[in-house]
Amino acid sequence: MVLEEKIKMPSLMENIRRVVRGIIGPNNPLYRQAAISLDYLLTVKTEGVEVANQLQRLDRQKSGKMEALKLNSLQYPIWIRPGTLDASTVISNVIREEYGKLLFKNMPRWIIDAGAYIGDTSAYFLNRYPEANIIALEPHDVNYAMCEKNLKPYGDRVQLLQKGLFSEETQLTFTGEGTAGSIGEGDGFTIETTTIPNLLKDIPGGHIDLLKMDIEGAEKDIFEANASEWLPKIDHIIVELHSPEITTSVLTILRENGWSSELYRSVWYCSRNQ
Repeated sequence: MVLEEKIKMPSLMENIRRVVRGIIGPNNPLYRQAAISLDYLLTVKTEGVEVANQLQRLDRQKSGKMEALKLNSLQYPIWIRPGTLDASTVISNVIREEYGKLLFKNMPRWIIDAGAYIGDTSAYFLNRYPEANIIALEPHDVNYAMCEKNLKPYGDRVQLLQKGLFSEETQLTFTGEGTAGSIGEGDGFTIETTTIPNLLKDIPGGHIDLLKMDIEGAEKDIFEANASEWLPKIDHIIVELHSPEITTSVLTILRENGWSSELYRSVWYCSRNQ
């Protein structure tokens, strides 16, 4: 199967969202309510009213038992917890397909998902790219357990590591919860880290098609350490950059190594120039 390698055009709803956000700003209460309404309508369109109502309820609940969510785009149910960011993350990553705008020339075989959270993006990739294998990294104990639960049905297509991605193999302090954690000093828990070169050693041919990174600021250390060594072994990167300083640093390094980058919502789509 051959896929054209480019960025998909935004949907009508996404274009409406962009226009409204540009007029009134992303932090305006009216925009936030409008965004919630658009997400609900998109979920109704793709998954039906029952799933849309379930996601809306779980997103609003403060506590309760985890529930299995059956989505048309996923082969297996995905478990999410009320009182967390699980529901909104699934909406962004699976229903809005925030990480699905890149179309490949050839079906991807190897993907690294660094910052896998509950496994939602990995599950999305596994279903979108049926020939792909994934190495998923999630250092947080509770999220790792959720990730394990959600990805277990996919069998040996997934290698799940309870580690963070960093510029070196070491131990770091991880603070915060959910998708808002960070690596640094302060109260938290110790995590083990690994590196991109070490992960590439375990992949046939030492090459990956896609590196997805949402690693709460650690991307700066990774790119500034030895990016020129591993960038030639990767075709595409989708990365969330967590500050203006980090954005400037990472995009400069990519450009100097012959990469181009394009922003889509909160993530950067980066590809090696052919």
